Amino acid sequence: MKKTTAIILFFLMLITFVSCRNTGDDTSSVVSTVDAISSVPSETEKAEEKEKVESQTTPEPTFISSIAKPDEVKFYKNGKYGSSKDANKNYEIAKLVESWYKSYKQDTLPFCNWEYNAETIDKIKQKETVVEICYEDYTQINMLNKIDHGKQRKIMIPLTGRYAYSVFLGKEEYNYTILLGELADSELEKYFKGITLDKDVRKWESTVITPAKVTFYKDGKKSVSTESDINRKIAKYIESWFKYTTVYTSMPAIITDSDIMQQKYNTTAIELEFDSSITFYGSFINKNARKIFITLDGEHPYHIFTNDGLYDTNWGNMSPVTRSDDSRNLEPFFEGRKFEENIGVAGDVFNSKEIACVAFYGYYGKGTRVDVPYENINEIINWLGTFTLGESVTTAIPPGTNTHVVEIEYVDGTVVKQGLDVIEIYGVSYELECGKHPECYWQLLSQSTLPTTK
Repeated sequence: MKKTTAIILFFLMLITFVSCRNTGDDTSSVVSTVDAISSVPSETEKAEEKEKVESQTTPEPTFISSIAKPDEVKFYKNGKYGSSKDANKNYEIAKLVESWYKSYKQDTLPFCNWEYNAETIDKIKQKETVVEICYEDYTQINMLNKIDHGKQRKIMIPLTGRYAYSVFLGKEEYNYTILLGELADSELEKYFKGITLDKDVRKWESTVITPAKVTFYKDGKKSVSTESDINRKIAKYIESWFKYTTVYTSMPAIITDSDIMQQKYNTTAIELEFDSSITFYGSFINKNARKIFITLDGEHPYHIFTNDGLYDTNWGNMSPVTRSDDSRNLEPFFEGRKFEENIGVAGDVFNSKEIACVAFYGYYGKGTRVDVPYENINEIINWLGTFTLGESVTTAIPPGTNTHVVEIEYVDGTVVKQGLDVIEIYGVSYELECGKHPECYWQLLSQSTLPTTK
């Protein structure tokens, strides 16, 4: 019995041992399956791995330089500047600036809304460290064959200050039209090495002198000022129109003394007369000019006409560059002025310069011609220079008016024939006034007779 019981217990223990071993094997099998599943990469991991492989095998896009070679590069620092005409160095600087555009397209450039004008440009050049790429002529600025800035003459990059490493594109030295935001930093300073900064940045200080006389014209009348304070104030105000202007605009049309006289009668105008050459901010507007004439209205408002005030009967016609903030306004200088009837002054009626010969006629110009002899010519020319305009004629011209007529021939071939009592100017008749008649005048006129008729 005991033997039977022992055998039964042995088999029970054997069955239990085998069962335990099977359970351990099954658990191990389950763990291995889970490990295998977790080791399979997810879709996200597959995509990231693919991108990593592609980034390692695909080269970065290359860009071909397309920026034009500069003619000069200027370097500014502490109010001084110098320049480089080393073609290789200048081209290297231009291509470095061009390289900043790699990450941009035409429509993704970081344009800024900072306000700037010529005064801002001047302050930058006076106070900051600046590199300016210069072209002699308008040049197409194309960056990396993908960003076109149009035709420009300047690319200016301040390296310090508020606008550090911003790119300014300009037409002229003080006329910049586009402002880009910061594109890079700390790459251009090294090019200052070897550059001599030996020139002063232009300070734009006033140099205009005080006019000896200023004449105001309005409604066919005039008002004259010889007050130095007001005359200088007017001259400096006109000079201010030219601040930061390096190129003057000239009109090709020929304007003569006669045209100017017409403007004096028909427009609101101002004339400045100087004793010596006129310079605006150190520059001549016309080296021989002694007179400036400006109409406030009419055909050429706020153009500046210049003349030597002596011999030339033609006037230069120029106008300062018009800016968006232009506020030229001479009208306040006319306020409170008393305008006289008589516009004419000595020399306004007959130009007594460059006269070749003079002749007189009697009988309303129908008499025989009498030439002024050499020994009397200077006396007659000086007398003709005294003629001025008197009162306008508002009634019928009486008989006997303009009995005597003068004919003046000038060196350039121009001939003027005019009665000596009344003159008509642009539809209005004026009495003529003059100095004392020379004795020879009466002797000469007595020689003019009516031609005999057969």
